[in-house]
Amino acid sequence: MEKNRQVYLLIILFLVLFVLGFGNFYKEFTGKTPSPSPSLIVSLHLNSIEVRQGEELIVTVKIARLESKEIEDVHIKYKIWDLYKEKNFWESSETAAILTSISVVKHIPISGDIPKGDYILEVEAESKGERAVASNWFSVSKKSPVNIKEATIMLVLLIIIIFIIIIYIEIVKLKKHYKK
Repeated sequence: MEKNRQVYLLIILFLVLFVLGFGNFYKEFTGKTPSPSPSLIVSLHLNSIEVRQGEELIVTVKIARLESKEIEDVHIKYKIWDLYKEKNFWESSETAAILTSISVVKHIPISGDIPKGDYILEVEAESKGERAVASNWFSVSKKSPVNIKEATIMLVLLIIIIFIIIIYIEIVKLKKHYKK
């Protein structure tokens, strides 16, 4: 039993020395210490992963500063790439003042000329040399030949007109019936 305990202690000592030695090796090899956990975090949520040509992609972007003690400007870039990041189809940027966190709802216009297919929305936040990136994919489908809002209005108007015609016909029938 005593021998097993000594083996376990030796393994633990070896692991501790290995971790400490790796940290020093990393520092000597790269010239810098391993980076601490990030204090700038970006996340995004798409309202829908499918959008039609000519419509808007609605996205909610959340940016958090974990170790923040004062308000800082954060530069936010939005980019739409093709799925393989070979071509940039749209780009925009803005600056926001953030103490701890912020949530931004962005309406991104999707051009009627953009080819149907899969795309990547990339959001990059940068503040005081620190950078955080989040991305999500979405699909662009062919533009609908009928505008749904216009079609709904036309359908309601058509129903109203038919209703008015039916009422008129019934009134004419009643007048003929009472004239006799």
